Amino acid sequence: MASCPEKLLEEFEAFEQDLEVETILKKVKVELLLDEGVSEFGERLKEREQLKQAAQTTRAAYNNCRSLTTNRSVTTIVLPPTDLRVVRGGS
Repeated sequence: MASCPEKLLEEFEAFEQDLEVETILKKVKVELLLDEGVSEFGERLKEREQLKQAAQTTRAAYNNCRSLTTNRSVTTIVLPPTDLRVVRGGS
C-alpha cells in the first residue's frame, strides 16, 4: 500500500502531465488559427455544407412537386347497372 506522500507525488506527476498536454494543445490551436490556409479551408467547408443543404432542400421540393404533377391517379367509379326504362302509366 502506498504511503500518503507517495500518493501525493503520483497525483502531482499526473496533474503535471495533464498541464503539459493542455499547454501543447493550446500551442497547436494557436498555430492552426494563425495559419490562413486552415482558416480558408474551414470557411470553404462551411460554404460547401450550406450549398449541400440548399441543394437537398431544392431537390426534395422539386421531387415533391414533380410527384404531385406526374403521378395524378385517375379514380374510376363503377356504378351498378340500372334500369333506364321509363315507366309510363300504370303497370
